[in-house]
Amino acid sequence: MKRTLWSATVLMTILALLIFSTGWLQDLVQIASLVVMLSVYSLFISSLWPNKTPLISRYAILMEPEISEQELRYTRKVTWAWVLLLSMLFIEKTGIVLFNTEWWFLGYYLNNYLEVIFMLGSAFLFIGELYLRRWIFPEKTHDSLKQFFQKITHISLQDIWKFKRSEFK
Repeated sequence: MKRTLWSATVLMTILALLIFSTGWLQDLVQIASLVVMLSVYSLFISSLWPNKTPLISRYAILMEPEISEQELRYTRKVTWAWVLLLSMLFIEKTGIVLFNTEWWFLGYYLNNYLEVIFMLGSAFLFIGELYLRRWIFPEKTHDSLKQFFQKITHISLQDIWKFKRSEFK
């Protein structure tokens, strides 16, 4: 009980700092979120290098080891879609953090909402891709959204980072 109360207190404190922060603290929060976004972007883009398995392909293979070459090409394109989304958000966030001016592409209006837009864009891409896959590969048996979430959450990050394509060929 004490641990739950302590965790809730820490979470509420962090949320309060994020919501009510001003000056240098707000700048620090903005830079921290930029670093997180850059890290995620780096993970996705580095997985697209030659002789590497794209990040989305890793998940697909770990969820279903028998995957066709057509599906691997498709998951590579999905990884590129994530890179594109992350690139656009990273550029916008960088403009907000570095230039902090009203003229930056919608920066004045989006400054407080960029993380929300990122989450909504991610959800749209994640769920939209699930339904697009059903349309592109109608011959495959497809999971419901709930089953898909359950499968993807059972894959450990350790399996993703230590992934070796040769183990699944």
